[in-house]
Amino acid sequence: MTGGGNQLEFMPPNIVQEDPIPPTAKEILAELTAKAQQLADELEQGGNLGQLWVPALRSKNLSLALVNDHLNEIPNAQRVAALNAANQIVRAAWAIDNFGDLADKDKITAAHEVFASAVKNLRAAYEAIR
Repeated sequence: MTGGGNQLEFMPPNIVQEDPIPPTAKEILAELTAKAQQLADELEQGGNLGQLWVPALRSKNLSLALVNDHLNEIPNAQRVAALNAANQIVRAAWAIDNFGDLADKDKITAAHEVFASAVKNLRAAYEAIR
């Protein structure tokens, strides 16, 4: 409220503007690696658990872009592993977001273990394009 009147002052919502997804699988993998490391570092530092969603959900979007747009760039034998890893990243990222809202570090840590393993598996599935 402002002044002594009955006027309400509304502030626009704080919306994180996401960068465009890189165009190549190699660039997506590089950013995914960086975001996964950022998430690990922020979790280790024990900072604001409510902000872990930013690198987690960006990683989710990157992994989805990788399998949705670049799956045909890897050998057939690796595609199921890539899809499974991306699925795990999506679920773990949402869990990290949810548990961050609850400030439940133990559950965030457990979800992050799944997340980190899935990122490793997704990178391995795309090993041939590095």
